[in-house]
Amino acid sequence: MGGLLVNGSSFKLFNAGGGSYLSSFSTITLPGLGSGQSWNTSQLGVSGTISVSGNPAPPSITSVVGLGRQPVHQRRRWRDQWTYQLLTSTNITSGLTNWTVLGNGTLDGNGNFATFVAINPATPQRYFVVRMP
Repeated sequence: MGGLLVNGSSFKLFNAGGGSYLSSFSTITLPGLGSGQSWNTSQLGVSGTISVSGNPAPPSITSVVGLGRQPVHQRRRWRDQWTYQLLTSTNITSGLTNWTVLGNGTLDGNGNFATFVAINPATPQRYFVVRMP
């Protein structure tokens, strides 16, 4: 499974070949999904299929931490192992194609990233957006 999983994405895990799926599993361990999503296993015992319920929440910056006179630390929580870009601009009305890529990489195992931003006193305001390419 790769890429963005959205509401209704389904996966046929097995075919019982005419047999019964019922009571086949005592426990089920599935990978985590994005915030706002869950696994629907109601059809696992019927057709051998699991699906995704809900759509992922859009990425967001959840905190900005000032480190004295040091750069600013930014984090956001979402799905691990996905790539991201942090864009910045001093003009919020400018199209995203005109924003500068400040940082990019892969989210850590907890779905977070950290990017250090140098504080420039000559720039009174600066805007940020997280993009998941």
